[in-house]
Amino acid sequence: MGGRIEAEEEDDNQSPSRASSDGEQTSAPSTPQSVLTPRTEDRHEHLVWSKKDGGVEYGTLAEIIDMMTSDHYFDNQMLHAFFTTYRTFTDLEKIFVLFEIRFVTNGTSENGEKLVDPRRARVVSALRYWLENYYWFDFDGKVKAMRALKEFINKVKEHDEKLGEVLMRTLSKVKSNSLTAVLNLVHSPSATKPPPVLRRPKSKDNKIIRFPKLEISRQLALLNFTFFAAIDKSECLNQSWVKEMRALKAPNIHRATQHFNRISAWVVYEIVSELELSARARILSRFLNVANFSLQLNDFNAVFSVMSGINSATIYRLKKTWEAIPRKHVELYEKLNKYMSTDADFKAMRTAVRTCEPPCVPFIGIYLTDLTFIQEEAPDFIMKDDVRLINFAKCRKFAGVIRDIQTYQNIGYNLEQYDELRNLLMNLPDYDDKEMYSMSLLREPRAKQQ
Repeated sequence: MGGRIEAEEEDDNQSPSRASSDGEQTSAPSTPQSVLTPRTEDRHEHLVWSKKDGGVEYGTLAEIIDMMTSDHYFDNQMLHAFFTTYRTFTDLEKIFVLFEIRFVTNGTSENGEKLVDPRRARVVSALRYWLENYYWFDFDGKVKAMRALKEFINKVKEHDEKLGEVLMRTLSKVKSNSLTAVLNLVHSPSATKPPPVLRRPKSKDNKIIRFPKLEISRQLALLNFTFFAAIDKSECLNQSWVKEMRALKAPNIHRATQHFNRISAWVVYEIVSELELSARARILSRFLNVANFSLQLNDFNAVFSVMSGINSATIYRLKKTWEAIPRKHVELYEKLNKYMSTDADFKAMRTAVRTCEPPCVPFIGIYLTDLTFIQEEAPDFIMKDDVRLINFAKCRKFAGVIRDIQTYQNIGYNLEQYDELRNLLMNLPDYDDKEMYSMSLLREPRAKQQ
């Protein structure tokens, strides 16, 4: 296998250097004196380092893997960025080819004795990280991937029985879920779940908004967390959620955004469907209370979806309805609307999410906006000296956003599920925007039509 990728020749007397993003050369990470013969791939002549944080910005696949498995340079965030995003620039089989080249190469001492390269342990460490954090996404149920993994483990065992056994034990553990952190969903530490408010609507129409406001917010929180926690890191790459076949490529993001849009449309419909001015004002006030309870629950996705409906042109134009709500609800609207502000890149919403204590459901749209900006900001590859380099700085940014998403996926709400209300919220109809705007005009015609 090693012959499939040829290494570049190196002047043994030339020390490696790091190039900054603006082309300025800076010194490489300090390397301890090694008794091993310098390896051809250690030159890293195409590697570009960030002057800002010292991380890798650009490099060939071989160079990036070399640094990731280096015995003198360790960056756990690099492992996370690589295994989160590698599908955008390479494939699993190529990684194993380079892992094998990295593993089987030995050095020689000054007297010609063969020495085991200490970087072998780093290759095994990188693979263990991959398995412990991404097994269910990259290997479980995937025949080709499992075949490549087992072939590599066998190759490791041929050269180092102990390291091979380490990998076998790791594989056995992840198969039994004992190390698979992604499935370890925990609930908030509250000792007991608060009982649901089971009072049903007194009116015959049985409208959802007539259920207790707090319970509506609780069930929305449970639903929104379910959608949010299900989002897989692979859905966050290559703008899968806006492309054709998005229901297949990004199913959980697709479901989450569909639910968000239905809640917003439901808010609009419930308000404009009321014929009487006093009833519209009362429903508008109830939705403001629902959004406020959602804010107290740290369900920022529900806050944003309810307020998006309230701020829609269909509702915002209802001047008489707004004038009819109590002053305290006007003040509540103003408070909630601060979280909707796009000023300084949603600073108010981001600060609220960052400073809250989980459980929490962030507004997914902010993360999708960030991912879109990163995707469109820079290319996946750049050319340098006729060599195509991976834009690893872009990968690190993607991984940072995905890490933020994962932060809030593991702690769920300690709330009772109220099946009747949950099912109603889950099965909202599709509302027609044009039809609802026409209803708004009927409720409060434009001034010239009166």
